[in-house]
Amino acid sequence: MLNWIDRQRQRLHLQPSQEGDSAAAAPALAAAITPAEGHSSVPRLLVVDDDLFIARLMIDALGPYYDVEVACDATEAGHAIEKRSPDLVILDIMMPGQDGQEIGNQLRRHALTHRIPFIIVSGDRRIAEKAAAAGAAAYLAKPFDIDELAALVARVLAQRQSS
Repeated sequence: MLNWIDRQRQRLHLQPSQEGDSAAAAPALAAAITPAEGHSSVPRLLVVDDDLFIARLMIDALGPYYDVEVACDATEAGHAIEKRSPDLVILDIMMPGQDGQEIGNQLRRHALTHRIPFIIVSGDRRIAEKAAAAGAAAYLAKPFDIDELAALVARVLAQRQSS
């Protein structure tokens, strides 16, 4: 796991010309970070993950393009959402206490948050069925590629803007 994290961190520090996938993903990222009509700021993301290494990796990858906030558990996530509603939530499934699937279910049931899309991230092989059960907009299996994460975030935000 640590080798994967190190490889992803190294990729973040490569210039797009050094990393073919990053250059290809740039137009999708640019489109996704363009504020929607009526919004004056870049999209806000909430990353909910108890693994601070993974959370930091997501901040490093997505922070240059989005306003990223991190919560380490369901309680912190609830406070962050109440304080400042995100445009997208990225949820880890396996966390102590309430897991990402339960948090996703709560987002779907609550009148003020039911329209916030979320992506479920997990190392669990049954991620597709858990994401579907929670009503996730998408899912990503760990270990994931940073470019894949960025493209998925861009796609989900673009879908939200078009609906």
